[in-house]
Amino acid sequence: MSDERSGAIPVVCLHGWAMSSVVWQPLLDKLPLQRSVSCPDLPGHGLAAPLANMDLDSIAAHLAAGVKRPAIWIGWSLGAIIAVHIARRYPDKVSGLVLLANTPRFVADEDWPFAVDEKIFSDFGHDLAQDYERTLRRFMALQVLGTRAGNNMKACIRQLQKRLTPPDPAALEQGLNILLHTDQRDDYRQLDIPVSCILGGKDTLVPAAAASAIDKLNERIEVHCIDDAGHAPLLSHSERIAQLVESMCEAGVDVNRTGAGHG
Repeated sequence: MSDERSGAIPVVCLHGWAMSSVVWQPLLDKLPLQRSVSCPDLPGHGLAAPLANMDLDSIAAHLAAGVKRPAIWIGWSLGAIIAVHIARRYPDKVSGLVLLANTPRFVADEDWPFAVDEKIFSDFGHDLAQDYERTLRRFMALQVLGTRAGNNMKACIRQLQKRLTPPDPAALEQGLNILLHTDQRDDYRQLDIPVSCILGGKDTLVPAAAASAIDKLNERIEVHCIDDAGHAPLLSHSERIAQLVESMCEAGVDVNRTGAGHG
């Protein structure tokens, strides 16, 4: 790979719940062709077979094993949870994180109101079991609901739906379980590598108000809010995300060449 010869940092992209690696195509179109980018399907999604154990530890271990050297990990929603888990458990595989539409907790509680009610995820799980295609259309539409890009995204969403392979039911159930029960606030506090969080001002699943709360957890984390983005900035604002990723990659190369650490 050109990255291995030049010392440039590779990129790994992890998609969200009920999706597959095909959702990264708009972003891939904006990244330099010479950069090494891998977009593995999460276990039980796309073309990837489910694992015998589908908990967060097992998924993280499986994905980390496929990476030979430190990379920039881009995680979207559920994929961001997994990327953070990998960064904490396998630090030798991660040089930086770009977290899209993510929060340390997806379900609200008394001391973390910057999330949604548990019923939202429970309803999606029930509806997916009853009518996968219809529920997925609704879930995809929710990604850009209320954004100025919403109408323009309809054609993109229709094309993505044609390419999506229905996930394994057990993988969907376990993915929901991870979203419902994972609390990564301690992990966020201890991250000491470059991290950028990108939130959407119109996101109906991850409130933009989470930005200030994330900043309080770890002031080293850069939090960006795209005012007119929903829950899928990788689709609606792929060019801006690509620019941010490239900036982190270039900074990482400089760090490696000077021999400095991340802290």
